[in-house]
Amino acid sequence: LVMLSGMAAGLVWPRPEGKRRYRKIIGGLVLGSLIVGLPLGQMLCFGMTDYRRRADAVIILGAGVSEDGRVSHALRDRLATGVELYKQGLVGTLVMSGGMGPGPTPTHETDAMRLWAMERGVPMKNIVLDRDGLNTRHTARNIQTMLPGARLLAVSHAYHLPRVKLAFAAEGMEVYTVPCHEPYMLRAMPKYLLREIVALWKYYLL
Repeated sequence: LVMLSGMAAGLVWPRPEGKRRYRKIIGGLVLGSLIVGLPLGQMLCFGMTDYRRRADAVIILGAGVSEDGRVSHALRDRLATGVELYKQGLVGTLVMSGGMGPGPTPTHETDAMRLWAMERGVPMKNIVLDRDGLNTRHTARNIQTMLPGARLLAVSHAYHLPRVKLAFAAEGMEVYTVPCHEPYMLRAMPKYLLREIVALWKYYLL
C-alpha cells in the first residue's frame, strides 16, 4: 500500500512543464485504481473464501427485516448458511446479531432471525441474541463481552466479510469467515459495494 501510494505521488509531483499534465492524469488513474481496487480485491479474494471449520459458535450478522417482521432476502441467505453450519455439526450455538426493524410497531431483527432458524429445526436453547448489534463494530464489541475466548465463525455476504474480520481483530478476537450462499445477485449490490469500499477505507485509516 505504501509503495503504490508512493508511486502515485511520484507521478503527480510537478515535473517539467511538458510532462506535468500527463503525469497528473496517470497519477490520478493509479491512485483511483488503488482506492477502488484494494477493497474490491479483498472482497473477491478473502471475502469469497469459505473458512468453515469446527467452532464454538457462529455469528450471523443482520441484514434487515420488513415492517411486518419478515427477514430480508439478504438476511435469509445469511441465516440459511448459519443453519447449514449448525446442521453440519460444525457449531453448537447460533448468535443472531442485529437491531430494531422499521415501522410504527417494529420487529427486532434478532427475534425474526431466531424464529426463522427455529422453524428450520434449531432449538431455542442453541440460539443466543445480540440485540445491540447496530453495526459491525457494535457486534464485535458485544461478542467480545458475551463470548470471550470462544472459537468463532462469522457469516455474512462476501463483500462484507473483510470488514467483519477487521472489526473482530480490533477487539482482539479471531473469527473464521464463511460467505453466505447467494442464489442470485442482490438488486442493490452496486450500492452495497460502493458503501463497503468507503467503509473499508475508514477501517484502514482509523
